[in-house]
Amino acid sequence: MKSIKKLLINIFELVKRNKILTGILLIALLLRFTGVYPGYHPYHSDEGMSYSSAIEMIRNLNIDPTRYDYPSLAPLINAFFYIIFFIPLFILKSLILDSGDLPTKGRNLIELWQQVVIQNQQTDVLFWGRYVTALFGVGVVLLTYLVANRLFGDRRIGLVAAFLTAVNFRQVLNSHLGLPDIYNSFFLLLALFIFTLILQNPTKKNYLLGGIAIGLFFSTKFQIFVIPPFLLVHTKSAWDGLKNKTSVEFLKKLLNSNIFITCIVATLVTVLINPYHLIKWEEFIGANAYTVLKYTVGIKTLDFYPLLYLFHIGLGEMITVIILLGILIALRKYTFHSLILLSVVFPFFYVFIYYTGGGYYTRNFVTITPLLLIFAGIFIIECCRFLINRKRYGFLNNRYG
Repeated sequence: MKSIKKLLINIFELVKRNKILTGILLIALLLRFTGVYPGYHPYHSDEGMSYSSAIEMIRNLNIDPTRYDYPSLAPLINAFFYIIFFIPLFILKSLILDSGDLPTKGRNLIELWQQVVIQNQQTDVLFWGRYVTALFGVGVVLLTYLVANRLFGDRRIGLVAAFLTAVNFRQVLNSHLGLPDIYNSFFLLLALFIFTLILQNPTKKNYLLGGIAIGLFFSTKFQIFVIPPFLLVHTKSAWDGLKNKTSVEFLKKLLNSNIFITCIVATLVTVLINPYHLIKWEEFIGANAYTVLKYTVGIKTLDFYPLLYLFHIGLGEMITVIILLGILIALRKYTFHSLILLSVVFPFFYVFIYYTGGGYYTRNFVTITPLLLIFAGIFIIECCRFLINRKRYGFLNNRYG
């Protein structure tokens, strides 16, 4: 807990000192929070997995989401914010604004409570959930900066990537709805950030944090895309820690206690967050069997629709070209660190544009958009560096040539 508290304090101090980052976060906050209310039509079929399940948890005093096609982390987060912030604010607002004597206010409050929590009308609670998503959307922008900065050692890359994420159409759009994609993006970036800590300092504490991050990401959408970058980072840490570069010593280092700590902690976190998926196993299997059919898992057909969507709308034509060029530059200049990001991006695209038909649901790509925009940041900064150096050396050549 002390290390997490210290990390949060350091992040707060970083934001406080960095005026450009503060400005980017304010833009992200403005775009996300002002779009929540009145917002979009309140009947998206998947939004119930956050706000409705959260209310069920509060009403039943347990962590049963009552639907099992998604994990429990998003509704748990919503329930937490409802209890500590929205419900007290709702009660206080009702007591202050209601007219009449105390018994009348009490009756009105009970009626409102029944409407919002017991009857679970899609009114206040729905927008509470959307505000929580907007907050995590701002968190995605911050984590994009932190991951880019730590991976590539240049805060300018982080700032450009964070700005592009702050104004990206799909990132902003999905921050206005209580869907799991923004949470998925947030916990993916959080895991990658912790993996950079392991890369720098492979201690048991950082491996433990890595296990927590993997468990949290899996508990958002039942995805395992954080496993390849973790294995890459662990393999690199094991190799760098060798004194004698032999295969036997490398194997021992690779299978040390740290990786088992990560695996055990990730499993424990997953079970602790999702116990009712195990308790109600048959319902869980039934719900996800339908998802497998809906996503046509195993189709193995290249789907150009999501690629065209990303090119024209999700990312934009110019940004897509910049991302592709940025990947080429990054692979040449920052080979290993680029592979950490690409070890998420390539499997993700394989699953959603070839192995399944999941790419039809384009909101899935919200998860990896910030990773792609980090490559755009690399291209833009490298171009600026090239132009500045060319101008500088061109001036010297003209002067002394």
